[in-house]
Parts: sequence; structure tokens; C-alpha cells
Amino acid sequence: MRKTEESRNLDNAPVSISSFNQGKANKIFEEVNIEGIKVVLKNNKRIGVIISPSKYDEMAELLEDYKLLLTAMDRMKSKNNEPVPLSDVMKRFGITQEDLDDTEVDIDI
Repeated sequence: MRKTEESRNLDNAPVSISSFNQGKANKIFEEVNIEGIKVVLKNNKRIGVIISPSKYDEMAELLEDYKLLLTAMDRMKSKNNEPVPLSDVMKRFGITQEDLDDTEVDIDI
């Protein structure tokens, strides 16, 4: 399995579980906010991962995008890749060209 940049970063972010018992939790969480991720080790084995809220949100969004991609791919397979004309879609959902002309859309890529 090929290591991604994120998995390589996990190798560089270890913290021993004993550090929490030594009163270093605030320092560890400050590092998590800066670095995004910390791997918790016990007896030199990974037992958990701490991630910042922003990194969690990023990962959750990526997971949702992946699920949507899988759904889209399944739908494309089930429809034999036959395109549906825009006019048919508009008719099916009761959308007129005027509806589209009056609508602003922001697309995030």
C-alpha cells in the first residue's frame, strides 16, 4: 500500500501516552492545533490519533465527497452511461429556462 502525504505526517507526529500523565496535555493539544494530527503511542505502538477540529472537518468533507463520487459512479453504471438531455431533466422536475436565468449558483471546486 502506497503511503500518502497524510500517513507520512502521522509518522512524524508521535506522542507518548505517558506525556499526558506528566501534565503535558496542554502542550500536546497546542501542537495538534498547529500540526493538525498527533499519534498517541503506548509501548511504541499506535493506540490512537488526535486530530484538530479543522482537520476533522476536512476529513469528514473528503469522506462525504468520496461517498458522493461512489454514488455517482453506481448511478452511471446502472444507466449504461446513456446521457439524459437537459430538456428531459428540466421537464421531469418542472424547471423552466426562466427559473435558471433567475438563479445564481456558486460552484466550489
